[in-house]
Amino acid sequence: MLSNKWTNTLSRSYQSIRTDMISALKDFKGKDGRPLITDLSEGNIFVIIISLFAAIAEVLHYYIDNMAREAFLTTARKYSSVVNQGLLVDYHAHLANPATVDVILSRELQGANTGAKVNIPKGLVFIDIFGNHWENTQDVKWDNNSSSCILSLVQHELIEDTPLNNQIYMGGNLVLENNLGDSFIEHQGVQLILNNDTWAQVDTFAYSKPTDKHFMVTIDESSNPIIMFGDGKFGKIPDVGQKITIKYYVTKGEKGNISSNSIIKVPSSLTSILLTATCNNPNSAGDGKNYEDMELLRSHVAIQARTMGIIVTRNDLIDCVKSIPGIKDAKLEEIFNRKLNLYISPSTGDTTVSSEMISKVSNIIQDKNMLANRVTVKSAGVSKIHLSLDITGKPSYKSSQIYNEVLMALYDSYSGNTSKIGGNIRVSDIYALLDNLPSVDYLYIKKFFISPWPKIVKGDIQLDLELNDVEKANGSMTYLITMGVDNTFNLRSTSGNFVIENQQISNNILIEDTKNGFKFSISIKGTYNLGSRYEFTISEPNIDYEDTGFNQIVFDDPSLLNTNIKETL
Repeated sequence: MLSNKWTNTLSRSYQSIRTDMISALKDFKGKDGRPLITDLSEGNIFVIIISLFAAIAEVLHYYIDNMAREAFLTTARKYSSVVNQGLLVDYHAHLANPATVDVILSRELQGANTGAKVNIPKGLVFIDIFGNHWENTQDVKWDNNSSSCILSLVQHELIEDTPLNNQIYMGGNLVLENNLGDSFIEHQGVQLILNNDTWAQVDTFAYSKPTDKHFMVTIDESSNPIIMFGDGKFGKIPDVGQKITIKYYVTKGEKGNISSNSIIKVPSSLTSILLTATCNNPNSAGDGKNYEDMELLRSHVAIQARTMGIIVTRNDLIDCVKSIPGIKDAKLEEIFNRKLNLYISPSTGDTTVSSEMISKVSNIIQDKNMLANRVTVKSAGVSKIHLSLDITGKPSYKSSQIYNEVLMALYDSYSGNTSKIGGNIRVSDIYALLDNLPSVDYLYIKKFFISPWPKIVKGDIQLDLELNDVEKANGSMTYLITMGVDNTFNLRSTSGNFVIENQQISNNILIEDTKNGFKFSISIKGTYNLGSRYEFTISEPNIDYEDTGFNQIVFDDPSLLNTNIKETL
């Protein structure tokens, strides 16, 4: 063990190092036992030299500490350090992920008029109310006897005239454009041609042969989007002197996560065929992400280190899905005969996951899955909190101030960004949250209940069902609802002893299930198909709620908050 009589390893600041070394001078003694140095004033040459060494030592300690901190994934503070940590486990930072959303096209079918059969092409562009481009992802056949059809859209736009076009390849990586205003290059949207050869994008060179014309897209240490090539052993090295042709999709990233009812204009190429057609996105868009930030990169590198990109266990499956850009949470449901349902939620709020994102996750799982189970990917549901409150404010606070403070507290604590699939809500937590607000003196929860998410049993269009009120509930009960003709539905309890038929759809439908002790009102809006079947569960109000399905419990709508506020003068 090294010893140092001048200072110790714990003396790391300038002052402590200087103090230790000056104290050590006192130990220098002559043959007579008397100190050799008695002048320890600031002007002494020994003190001056020691001060210089102490300053240098402190700076060196600073650099050593920084190097040690940046060497570990959990403590690194620099983006470049996390990027380099990812390289150790073959994980490369991702570029932007485009937002996705499902749009429903609707038309009226009257009498003998069954409507025209329409082929909706892949690549058809929709424009939202903000001017963003949304592209249809696949060819869709709209049958002549159907009043609606679903299109899956991606928020991106192809850029063909890029700065690297027609340049000559001179070796090394290709740095892509990094000055796109509020747009970003899509990670999976880069197309590369060298001379007349098309190169294929991959996520790793681990499986590339020396002759494979593969490239990767990632972010370098300076946060520049780049194209990487192989080393000649794993992936081919391009020949110098080839002409470069690059196209890529750009996306708005997180700004593409638009709210519902933002895509309402039918493209002109369809209006000539479908004169009465309308379109709308009933759910807000999700999945849109900018270039992978440090915290997200840190979590994805950790997942890659655990799984190495292969799904061997069910935990690997969850980890793999959570590492996909745009996915926040995932949960498995056991089904008989080696079948699993995988429910996912988007990272951008309380939206449901689009068909395009479900397809993307399914394809990734298929490529990496080594489980003996068949996995079906589904969107997690969204269950909404309803609250009716009596509030007495503290002195000097206005009703508007109290209301806004309560509203923001609920938004922050029960948003889609914080909720997990299959969570729970305790009444005591709501009391603790709101009663401790600076403006609230007294709080009483008059009514608390959860609007259930109608799970699709048959069909492909999500039902817009809202629970308006629960007057009476004896525990919990699950109901099956089937959509019928002439704007009607049938409803029955899973117990089998309560059935209603041909109930007219409206904005406030009172359901009185006296046999099971339930009385509640619901609203049904939007589009659905004939014969579609759904199930939902009514739970007793004013008690702790635990989700029995695969839903996120959120508060995102001020209309679901009813307050009676008393000001204190």
